[in-house]
Amino acid sequence: MISLKLHRIPVSADELVGTTIGFSASNARYLHRVLRMRCGDLIKAFDSGSEYLVELTDVSRTGVKGRLIEEHTRARDDEMDIVIGFACVRPGPVEEILRHCTELGVRRFVPIISARANRRPGNPKQRWRTVVASATGQSGRTVLPDVEHPVSFEDFLEEYAGASTGILLSTSPSSHPLLVLLDREQPVRVVLLVGPEGGLDESEELHAVEKGFRRASMGSAILRTETAAVAATGLVAAWHRARTWEMVLSQDDEAVPNGS
Repeated sequence: MISLKLHRIPVSADELVGTTIGFSASNARYLHRVLRMRCGDLIKAFDSGSEYLVELTDVSRTGVKGRLIEEHTRARDDEMDIVIGFACVRPGPVEEILRHCTELGVRRFVPIISARANRRPGNPKQRWRTVVASATGQSGRTVLPDVEHPVSFEDFLEEYAGASTGILLSTSPSSHPLLVLLDREQPVRVVLLVGPEGGLDESEELHAVEKGFRRASMGSAILRTETAAVAATGLVAAWHRARTWEMVLSQDDEAVPNGS
């Protein structure tokens, strides 16, 4: 049985060769320099379908290798399919969004270059992928979320409007409480849209609504971008888990014969 206390490291197919693992440069650096692992130490490695108990056989500055001791097939994450599009803000808040929303079950992150965004990166930063990988390992998830290339606001709407239940976090008086909106829409896939500090530009918000996004409120308080993103993701994940649990209980009740 694999100990839950062991460090979990996401690996790619290229790192697995038969019953051995040759860790990538970033994984090797993390194991050697950060965790200070040694030969003989045990870790857990995982990919999209399996989890492996690994004994490290070579730990040095030039690389880290290990041998597979056990393999366990894992069920895929059962969280709701959540996509979050967020305005590019300062590095610290972006990392908070990536880290905590990965833990809560987001499957895809889409950085958006909106009118009021104060950062305009051209490509996903390696640091973003590192944060997501670390949060995936820590939280026990089985699949790494995708971190997409930054896109314009218009391109984001073209890609995601209409294909799912789009929810725009807004302070508009016409916004519905998020939980009320979820109960009404009963979504199976949610695309959250989170603006920068001060919210989206008025024309952007109107355009998103025209494309089918529903305005949702997180309450009367004005939240920072990272707070709003994490809180909304947590509510969506909790709502989905509660709904799933209610369906299971309902099926169990129907299975009990009358009079028993």
